[in-house]
Order: sequence, then C-alpha cells, then structure tokens
Amino acid sequence: MPCVLPEGTGSGVTPAREDPMISIYAYRSGRFKETVSLEESLLVLMSKPRPEEMERVAEGLGISLKFLEDVLDENEVSRMAIKREIIAGYVDMAYRTRRAGRHSFQTLPMGVLVRGGKLVAVMNRHLLHLEDIQQWLTEPEASQEPEASQEPETSQAPEASRAPDPLDLMLAIFMAVAATYIETLRAVEAETIQIEEKTQGAMQNREVMQLMEYKRSITNMEVSLHAFAKVLERIGQISGIRDVPARKQMFDEVVIETEQALEMSAIFSSDLSDLLEACSSLISNNLNVVMKILTAMTVVLAIPTMIAGFFGMNVGLPLPGLTRDFWLITGLSMIISATVAVILIRRKMM
Repeated sequence: MPCVLPEGTGSGVTPAREDPMISIYAYRSGRFKETVSLEESLLVLMSKPRPEEMERVAEGLGISLKFLEDVLDENEVSRMAIKREIIAGYVDMAYRTRRAGRHSFQTLPMGVLVRGGKLVAVMNRHLLHLEDIQQWLTEPEASQEPEASQEPETSQAPEASRAPDPLDLMLAIFMAVAATYIETLRAVEAETIQIEEKTQGAMQNREVMQLMEYKRSITNMEVSLHAFAKVLERIGQISGIRDVPARKQMFDEVVIETEQALEMSAIFSSDLSDLLEACSSLISNNLNVVMKILTAMTVVLAIPTMIAGFFGMNVGLPLPGLTRDFWLITGLSMIISATVAVILIRRKMM
C-alpha cells in the first residue's frame, strides 16, 4: 500500500525487506545498518507485528508488551507519557488508500517509545520507512554546515560517526508524521478539483457522496492534528529537547509543520463545505433544467395530439370528402406546434 510520506534518499542505508514485520537498525561507521540483535540496536520499526515478535521485542528491550499491543487498535487515541527513563506515546499518521475503487484518506495510530538509548516505533501498517526518518534527521545538521566549517577538521571526524540521539530520531519521526498530513491534504485537494469538474453536468449524488466522505476524512485529520499538537506540547517540556539548541530548533520546525497542517485542514474543510453546497445546488439546477425542457417538449407535442383527437371523434367533422385532408390536418398541427416552440425558445423556456 503506497504511503504518502515523501521518499527520502539517505545515503548508506541498507535496504529493508519488502513489507517487513520488524526491522532492527544499528548505527555503525556513520550509517544505519540492519541487524538482528536487539542489544546493539538503535532503532526498531515494527509494522503489524506478530504476537511472538512483540514478545521478543518487549523482553529484549524491557518495555511493556501492552504498549505494543495497544497501538494495533485503530481507535487508539493520541497521548504521551513521560517518566524518568521512558518516553512513550501514541500519535496518528495520515495515509491514502483505495476502497471500493476510489481513493480513501484515513489516519492510523503509531506508537513511539524511547528507553535506554533505543527507540521503538510500532504501527498497524507499513507506513514509515528508515529513509523517511533519515531525510528529516539530516536537515538540522545541514542547516549548521557554515558553523561546522569553522571548526578544525580533526574535530569533525568523531562527530560524523556518532550515533543519533533517540530524541533526535523521535523528532524526525514526528516531522515525518506532520509531513503525512500535509501530503494527504494536498491529495484531498487534488481529488476535490477532479470531482468539481465532474459535477458541472452531473445529475446524480455520486459526486456529492464522495465530497462528504472527503469532508469526514479532513475532519478526522483535523481532530488528530489537534491531539498531535497536544503531544508536542508535552514533548517540548523534556529538558533534553528544550536545553539543546539544535534539537530545540528541530522541535520548533515540527511545531511549525503541524500548525501549517492544521491551517490547511481548516481551510480545506471550509472549502469542502462550500463546495458541497455548491454541488448540491448545481445538481438540483441541472435537474430543473432537464425538467423544464421535458415540460416544454410535452406542451409542444400535446398540440398535434389534441388536434388528432378532435378529428378522431365519431361525429360530423369539417373538411369531408377532401382527398388531401390528412396532409392538411398534419400540416396545420406542425405549424401550430412550431409556433409554440418558437415562442417558448424566445422566452428561454425551452
């Protein structure tokens, strides 16, 4: 299932298996490498893990098995718990899928836990990849290159091989989460533009029902974004983030990205409401136009029917014995019908 996250191009990344249940990454020689050892791991990504895999990770890292199990519930609400050695929480990610032959936009909970210099991310679908985390992880470092160039060359070598802090990984994941909302909202906007073009001559409710579904999706994303913003407020209280300038800068970028997604969702929700009303009015107007044309045609066709009915009565009638009486009556009916049609057209009633 395609994820709406932007694809990263982090160098030196060992490709993960296709749709893995669990991917374990260690950090060696300045790059992430996939491993099977939980002891030397730095990052663990779990996608709809099996019970035995959850038990293995919970036992190997000393974390709660319930934390891993709860995130598999698609109705799990966003929240954050901060203790001495553990930072654990749930946030919702936005993604796009296909259902009943058309695009559908949903949110799905993801659990993030930091403990003992390791980070575990678990989700019910394979939506987050190592490349997505790395591309946001490297951005703060790139912004500080001018300052780093002033340092002696010998001081840069240890820095390049130092493993990222789990808090930096957590912020990179949250940046990727915020990016999923922006990408998904843009996809919703593109879909609504296509539907808007289809409704110009529509006379059925199919397009309106699609817009209503997109409106519900945006409402769900807006609710999830507000909950995500509350989680970020708790994250901002951590001293390890607040007291480190580079980390504080990255945290501020996550907050800005989330606020931008919130503004986009509010604007798109308002636009969709207006579009729903406009589409309903347009469909109703199209039906009225069709009914007006059919009514005018009924009036025009009723005239020759009425004349034919008069001459079909079993009583004495004018024009007896004429050899061309049929064509005379037919011509008279056509002339009267054409006259009525011209009058209706000039008055824009047909």
